[in-house]
Amino acid sequence: MKTLRLIVPLAITALGIAPLFVLLPGCEKDANISDSGLDSYFDSHPYVSDPRQSYDTPTTIQLFSISPISATISYAGQTVLFSISSGGDTPFTWDVASGSVGSVATQPGNDRQATYTAASVGENSVIVYDKNGYSAIGSITVAAASTMYIIPVAAPIFTSIHTNGDILGLSDLNGQTVNFRVVGGVPNYGAWDTSMHTWGTVASTAADNSTAVYTVIAIASTPAGANVVSVVDSKGNVATQSVYLEYKH
Repeated sequence: MKTLRLIVPLAITALGIAPLFVLLPGCEKDANISDSGLDSYFDSHPYVSDPRQSYDTPTTIQLFSISPISATISYAGQTVLFSISSGGDTPFTWDVASGSVGSVATQPGNDRQATYTAASVGENSVIVYDKNGYSAIGSITVAAASTMYIIPVAAPIFTSIHTNGDILGLSDLNGQTVNFRVVGGVPNYGAWDTSMHTWGTVASTAADNSTAVYTVIAIASTPAGANVVSVVDSKGNVATQSVYLEYKH
């Protein structure tokens, strides 16, 4: 009985081990079994793992500023050049807060610079964006109006060679001229005018209307007196000067 007990466990053990030796060889490829092309597929498409993003390296933000930060204008048509000295990521896009007050145009071939053109005298903002959406702002302010007056300060006096009551009257003054210039105020200036159009005319001689020429209109019946010349600036301020016609004393 003791011998039988020893033989049975050995038999069981032998039976238990045998299947292991049968199963293990099954992991090896059998040359007689087709792999259906899988090996060649994986040979031509090797596995490559995607690199993981490193969260230890902080993202660098290219901040930038605009120059000048603020610019002052005093007349319609005035231009201001804005620029970005460094920072930011191109391309840059320029814009204005109010398109009715002024406009901005990128410099050809250099989007780090742009020119602001005042359509009228008023406050505005110039805004520039980089490709990441970051922005910088420049301000447009209005120059304070200074005292406005016309040169010559002393009123021009045209004196006839005739005395009062002469049949020719003041006709000898006809066609004489005087030049005027306006100083101060806020350019550009409006058209010049006179209070008595039949006594004289005034015409601008500059693109910004800062200068003008007055021409006397006089006939025998033109009375002696003053003709008032006026000019207005872009803010509505008015300057005046008088032109006098008189007889010889």
